[in-house]
Amino acid sequence: MFVDMFPMDMPPPGPPVDISPRKPRSYELRCIIWNTDDVVLEDDAFFTGEKMSDIYVKGWVKGSEDMQSTDIHY
Repeated sequence: MFVDMFPMDMPPPGPPVDISPRKPRSYELRCIIWNTDDVVLEDDAFFTGEKMSDIYVKGWVKGSEDMQSTDIHY
């Protein structure tokens, strides 16, 4: 409980401000991984001969129970 005290010789204060927590909104977070380190490039591109590899990325925000994963293809 909050009690605000204002001097009587001042004008009345404005309306109270609602300080209750905001309701959470649903959203989708997308991440782009531009580069990785220490990945073994075992495959060769058919046309260019460039070294490449399919990698598996796993990520989470709060804890491992909300983990999502994807595989990456060049």
